[in-house]
This record gives sequence, structure tokens and C-alpha cells, in this order.
Amino acid sequence: MLHAPLHQPLQGQAITHIYENVTFINILVGGKHKLKYRIMPLFDPFTGPLSGYMKTEPEKKVKIPEGVILGHDDLWSMQWFVDWVVYLGAGG
Repeated sequence: MLHAPLHQPLQGQAITHIYENVTFINILVGGKHKLKYRIMPLFDPFTGPLSGYMKTEPEKKVKIPEGVILGHDDLWSMQWFVDWVVYLGAGG
């Protein structure tokens, strides 16, 4: 598998992440009343407010507003740490 060709990134093959930031759905009840139904967990560790700093530029701050949930693309490309994490680097 080490040398097998991979023509498309794995995250591009799974489309379930398209719906990951949907927190509520509307259900039609009796043909006219909409019921708002929660489809996400009550706690998600990647929900703002969050603050941190960039891995490559520690002086550059990152702020995630309250209520914003980081999604698939945000987590796959995350290059920052929350403020209380100390990055020691690879050395040299």
C-alpha cells in the first residue's frame, strides 16, 4: 500500500462531512407545522469561543466566535493551538 497510487484525497471520497455542521433540521408535522429538531450533540469540543495562536507564527492570534463549530475542513487544515497548549517545536 505504501506505493499504491492515490488519485483523490481520502477526505474527498467521503461526503458525509458536508452535513457535519448542520445542528438542527426542520420536520414538517401535519403538513403545516415545522418542528425544529436537534441532530447534534449538546457538547462539541471544537465549538467557540476558542482562542489560540498559529503554529508557525505564534504572534498571530486565532479567535473562534461563540457558537461557531469548527467543521471538517477547519479540523483537517488546523495549524494552530489553543492558548493553554505550549508548542515546543521539533527542535533546531
